[in-house]
Amino acid sequence: MIRIAFFDLDGTLIDGDSEFAWSRFLVARGLDYMADVERFQAEYRRGELDIDEYMRFQLQPLTREDWDTLLAWRAEYLAGEFEKRLRSAGVERIREHRDRGDLVVMASASHDFLAEAIANELGIEDCLATRGERADGRYTGKLAGDACFRKGKLQAVERWLAERNLKLDQLDESWFYSDSHNDLPLLGAVSHPVCVTPDDRLRKRAAAEDWRVVEGSAWGLLA
Repeated sequence: MIRIAFFDLDGTLIDGDSEFAWSRFLVARGLDYMADVERFQAEYRRGELDIDEYMRFQLQPLTREDWDTLLAWRAEYLAGEFEKRLRSAGVERIREHRDRGDLVVMASASHDFLAEAIANELGIEDCLATRGERADGRYTGKLAGDACFRKGKLQAVERWLAERNLKLDQLDESWFYSDSHNDLPLLGAVSHPVCVTPDDRLRKRAAAEDWRVVEGSAWGLLA
């Protein structure tokens, strides 16, 4: 029996957005670009975000510092801002899935420098994220492939499964936990879509489809 639980990161396993918090962390270290970050956040909320433009923007700070500095900053961020935002209900749900023998996979639009480290903090071995291009051990500021966003997230899951000679409709059970209408393609493809403190558009869709809705601190029992 093959059962897989996919988890979104931002607004699902954590309260808020990991890259937005990371941006504020970098601003405190001298990067002056918060106005642009807030503009992108507003576009995201309106459903107007150009994900490729945004991800290139988010990757730019990673091109400016040496690798040791970036790693030190990331460790500080994870020990501080990230820990404050982590939802205990999400951590408990990950544990429940593992105890049942389910595979657990993170599927996040965030860039891999953050998402993979956060997945590691949560003990999640498989992380699907927007990948930044690297050359000679440094980020170039360009994307490596498509962003793991909207249909791109579903496609990333499908590629990950194909590498294991699997398809979503071949799984005995599949879950996806997300807060955002941007994840409707993957939510509609799994056998157990779970909407975590959903935005207005997702809440309406969940009601129409009779999808399960849980709130940030109270996810209830694993169904």
